[in-house]
Amino acid sequence: MKLRIFLKKIYHKIKVYIEFMRESQYFCKYYTYASNQQSNLEYKMLILAHSIEKGLCVRENIRPFGSQKVLEIIDALNIYYAKGYDKTFALNLTLSILDEYKKIYEKNNFIHEKVYSAVVDILNKWQGYEKIDCGVMEYTFKNPNCNYKEMLSSRHSVRSFSSDPVSKEEIDYAIDCAIKSPSACNRQMIKAYCFFRQDKNKIDLINRYAQGLSGFDTKNINYFVITYDESAFFFPGEKNQGMFNAGLFCTNLINALHNKGIGSCFIQYANLLKEESEMKKEIGIPANERIAVLIAFGKYNDNYFVPKSTRKNAKDILQVIEDEQTI
Repeated sequence: MKLRIFLKKIYHKIKVYIEFMRESQYFCKYYTYASNQQSNLEYKMLILAHSIEKGLCVRENIRPFGSQKVLEIIDALNIYYAKGYDKTFALNLTLSILDEYKKIYEKNNFIHEKVYSAVVDILNKWQGYEKIDCGVMEYTFKNPNCNYKEMLSSRHSVRSFSSDPVSKEEIDYAIDCAIKSPSACNRQMIKAYCFFRQDKNKIDLINRYAQGLSGFDTKNINYFVITYDESAFFFPGEKNQGMFNAGLFCTNLINALHNKGIGSCFIQYANLLKEESEMKKEIGIPANERIAVLIAFGKYNDNYFVPKSTRKNAKDILQVIEDEQTI
């Protein structure tokens, strides 16, 4: 018995080591600086442009700023131009932020800075891009007159759904809400692939890979496959950003679905990298995207029996760390 337990531990250690090695190789193959593919360049521009946009918020003691990051953006834009990539949201937003940067330099008479000339040249090179509203805005908090806690408390994960169809308009509403989620440096690395129950072949395929479907009535099931783009990451320390951003996105997504009378349940995607690659290929998800989680969803039935899933008290979660001198 002891030998069997010992061998089992060794087996799992080797298995974990091999899987983590594969994960590392995957990261190195697709992360931002791995190549000059379109998605890599776009994420590089987005994170750098967002940094510049934050700098635009400074309104006192303004001085020239961000020149090194702007020059990196320009290098990426030149490569993007040479490769003939399409004008996408990322490109248009980056150029729009550079235009706001140029205006600030003009307003504060920084036009003799070398970076100003470089920005003018690159904007002239990309004439005809779609200007996107960006830069700085004033914000005043207004209390939304609703009971958020009550809304959250009314939602429970459900594992069966009615035969009523979910409309495209309801999905659009939920996605619009999810897009408002915080995103690391505004990279917006999350994709949501929607599969309606009418596409039986794809639903059956997802069912084949999904884990923990016992207790589900899959007759009326629809799916979101939520992914994050590995190309968005700048360095290994960001390896958890994908799951973190997916979690933020999905929380708003399922609450928006609930708001529209649509039930849902998260299905953990704990598959091996090999299985993930196979599934992505079969349902048409690009190789550089990782599957974060599956979400089963559909219109609510009239009645359910659901676990109470009792939560801890706030006192079990919150620890206020105070300086002893202030107590």
